[in-house]
Amino acid sequence: MPENNKHGYRRWMTDGATMVYSRKARLIYWVINLLLYTLLNMYALWVQSGHWIQFKSPYTSVSLIPRLLYPLNIFQFPSYILVIGLLMALICTVPILIALLYNFSFSLPFILLVFFPGHNRILALCLLVSCAAVSFEPMRFKSKFVAAVLCLVPELIYWGIFSWGNPEQNILRWAVLYAPWILAFFISVILLGIVIAAGHFLRYRPGILMPIFGLSLAGAVMLFNTRIGMNERDFQAQVYRYSPEQVMMFQNRSIKGLLEIELAERKKQADYLSDELIRDILRIQWRIAFNPNIEVLPEYEAGGVIGGASPISRARREANKFERTKFECADQIDSFIRTHPDDPRVADALYYKGLLIDLKVDSWAIRDEDMLRFCYDFPSAYSELIWNEILAGYPDRDVALEARYRLAHLMARRTPKRATESFSFDKALLLLEEARALCLEELKRREQESTQHPFWESQFGTIFSPPPQTIRDEQMWDLLTRIERLMSLIGKENRTGHLRHEERLAAFVGLDPYQLIYKDRLKDLMFESPQPDPLQDNIELTLAMLLDNPEEKETQLVALIEQFPGRDATVEAMLELARLRLEKAKNMESNEERETLMSDSKKLLNTVISLKPDFYSGRQAKQLLETLSHE
Repeated sequence: MPENNKHGYRRWMTDGATMVYSRKARLIYWVINLLLYTLLNMYALWVQSGHWIQFKSPYTSVSLIPRLLYPLNIFQFPSYILVIGLLMALICTVPILIALLYNFSFSLPFILLVFFPGHNRILALCLLVSCAAVSFEPMRFKSKFVAAVLCLVPELIYWGIFSWGNPEQNILRWAVLYAPWILAFFISVILLGIVIAAGHFLRYRPGILMPIFGLSLAGAVMLFNTRIGMNERDFQAQVYRYSPEQVMMFQNRSIKGLLEIELAERKKQADYLSDELIRDILRIQWRIAFNPNIEVLPEYEAGGVIGGASPISRARREANKFERTKFECADQIDSFIRTHPDDPRVADALYYKGLLIDLKVDSWAIRDEDMLRFCYDFPSAYSELIWNEILAGYPDRDVALEARYRLAHLMARRTPKRATESFSFDKALLLLEEARALCLEELKRREQESTQHPFWESQFGTIFSPPPQTIRDEQMWDLLTRIERLMSLIGKENRTGHLRHEERLAAFVGLDPYQLIYKDRLKDLMFESPQPDPLQDNIELTLAMLLDNPEEKETQLVALIEQFPGRDATVEAMLELARLRLEKAKNMESNEERETLMSDSKKLLNTVISLKPDFYSGRQAKQLLETLSHE
């Protein structure tokens, strides 16, 4: 029967069983629980945002799904599911238990902690309803456990409603994104059961909740630190998220829409110009904007070609955003390096920073495809300090292989400052040989490890995957190809010891393939070549590879093979010619012609394998033959 106070009116919010004990004992344990709950909310915020205290909410969406994918992805860190479930269960059950054991007013500070330092405002409102309900006199059932579980309904509704925006198409991965909240509910039920059962036997003394709460919180902290760790969390949030492959600004995209908008604007100012002429001018302006090394022509800068406001402004805005994003990403990576100087993943952070410095836009893609295509495989002198730092401080890390290649590339193209100094081709070759040997070892090790999978991957390989490697397997094979190609280029075959030849080789290595002057510079090198020229076959091969017409390319490759038998460039020409003929064979209607082309291609591939069995050209030829055998 409901209690009535001395004035005779009904009390709807009643006290719990713990309130019969002395005020001092109740307050001591209540304050301890409040401090633990404060630590819980701060720790949950720290895991999510990297800060113990944050005045601005770190959550950009009320949806719970992004919290499972950033900064740590539950598909890459499965133990994070249990961590989130345990933390969420503690956040939800402790205020309810305080309201159940004490009364509603004692639970209000806990709810405020969720609202303000925890930044979970909607959850705080749900907890307010739950705590009010469990303190409500009609809900004071004989079974406290049933009452407490029923009062979890607002939290269940919260988890269900605010888990919208599930991006997964695979049904199993889709379901996994709800696993933390399902787990949180079951852990909540277990915690409620343990505390209420202990209270039943110990007559609901004030100290019942504290040890269970403290041990559960300590378990969550230990699980996170042993299975994941804050360093890994910071790396994912401050480094991997800001790597070139992950940043939206650095993704290849079309600029046709922007060009059409600009075209319409310019036509209003200069309708006497043809659409194609304006497009050509705009493409030039986009190339100028994204290449700070190109001098801006006065008529483009001032708008003299088309008139009115500077026509380069839209491209400049995009280029400025590009540069600003690069700076912001590098700043985040530097923050990780400063705060984790002893972490071995500093090497990976430096690697990503080096890629950011080398990141540029392909001018050919702007001119020919109206696209912004970003690339970072051509090292610049500005990143040399980064690669040196990686090689000096972390020589055994896989990213040091990339550092060796880029440093060798920079050495090979560097012209001596004094006449008494020599070119650095020999030093570059030593670095490349070391890099090649270590690269082969690393690939062999990865191949052996690929047969050994952790529990999560072996049992749930379609759902969970390990965190991405800094240099993935396909990137490692590409690195090996680049190493071997540069070794071949600066090897003894292309060096006679004459100063003129050395200068030309350094100039050839230093040509940037992403600039429009690349082809012209190649032609200049070819026309200026002294005879005999050891570099001529490489120059002609590079020019042939730039041809768009397959027939012209095939003609040039055949002529090169006949003119330079036995040369390294000839081997690569054979490989490319085989690819062209295989592609041509697919489109042949005549079976006889198709078989002839297939036969010629196989002969070329076998020749490549016999000449370079262990080099990139031989490996690629073997892969093509294996592909043909399975067709």
